[in-house]
Amino acid sequence: MQKSAAFLMVTVLLLGLFLTAQSRQNPVAQVDGTFADWVATNSARPAQPSHVVLVEINESSLGGAHPWPWSPLEYALFMRTALQFGPDLLAIEPALAWDAEAATGDAVSKQRQTRKILHDYVLKTPKLVLGSDLGFPEDPDVVPPMQQTPLLRNIKGDTGGIPEFTAITRQADDDLRLSTSVGFTNVPDQGEITRKAPLVFRYRGQLVPSLALQAMIVWFKVTPDDVVVEPGSRIVLGKAATVPIDEAGRMSVDFETPLTRFGYDDLLLAVDQQQGKRAQPVPVDSLKGSIALLARTDKDSCKLLFPTRTRSSSGELCARAIATIQNKAFIHRVSYNFDFAVIALMMALSCFFHRFRKRAFLLLSFSLLLGYLLVSMSVYVLVLTWLPIVLPLGLLFLVNFFSLFTARAVATGPVIPEKTST
Repeated sequence: MQKSAAFLMVTVLLLGLFLTAQSRQNPVAQVDGTFADWVATNSARPAQPSHVVLVEINESSLGGAHPWPWSPLEYALFMRTALQFGPDLLAIEPALAWDAEAATGDAVSKQRQTRKILHDYVLKTPKLVLGSDLGFPEDPDVVPPMQQTPLLRNIKGDTGGIPEFTAITRQADDDLRLSTSVGFTNVPDQGEITRKAPLVFRYRGQLVPSLALQAMIVWFKVTPDDVVVEPGSRIVLGKAATVPIDEAGRMSVDFETPLTRFGYDDLLLAVDQQQGKRAQPVPVDSLKGSIALLARTDKDSCKLLFPTRTRSSSGELCARAIATIQNKAFIHRVSYNFDFAVIALMMALSCFFHRFRKRAFLLLSFSLLLGYLLVSMSVYVLVLTWLPIVLPLGLLFLVNFFSLFTARAVATGPVIPEKTST
């Protein structure tokens, strides 16, 4: 039995080190991520409300007189209406760009008038962040001229893992961008569950902020020179916040943070009802002092799969990233010291498996697994840290497999001879 226990301890050690080394790669990382989603969804964590309002361009907003793509007038109406409720900052995810060559006849004159109205409201908005799209030129052999963008210059570390683009494919026209801030809205859809939001990109080798990060830079009233980017570690927003990021410049998003949201048409209706002194259908009072983000959430834009197993848009991901930074609800994995502690515990358990009956050892393992689930949920609620599941589950399976197919020693006593009659 001592030889069997020693062999099992070595096997547990080797398997544990292997699973720990594979924890950042699929399929181990994918299974652990699914377990983290389950913990986050089923943990009753009290979360603070965020100061961001998602004004949705949804199916109802696109009906009737507001079909997509929108004209400048719809965006001007949003700005005029939202400003009445005192938001601290306005952000618009769709790029304010229109093809002037496609308009003909009366449409040209009408577009000029609505653009003039939009431009006036852009100038009236104290804090405005506009979305732009990065990409690549249609002809890869022709490099477009370098365009002016907000740059993050304080970089510490290697930026090779951050996605790089060579062109700006869509952005607001020059007259609209000059008095505003710009952030980029690219969200790569890799066909997997989206758990992270990109905060920085590379444009011609230079680091540029995403729409969510640019909104927080303006929100916290820090300058780009106060922003320090350390790929694989963190983004420091002056003294306001420190945001953990991975090598690709992405931040884990807390999808359980409460988020105020209502449709664009509901916002317009709320103004009419406010003037008529009637009850407002949506909580427009939450706009006061908050970030009001106008973004698409209609069916055609919902291409991302969230951990809640719902299809959502990049605009909602941006809003939830802003809410995560505001509440500093940064989700992270437990350190690898925990993995080594689990390996040591399972090695100790493997020393005593032969002292239990096979059924008793199975029940003990099941109880340990239930306890681990409860501890995982408690740790997440307390410190927003998720524990791995592949490592303890794999080691428990190994020990039980070894236990089921290992014979137990049978205790024997002295043989008492039978009495014979004479």
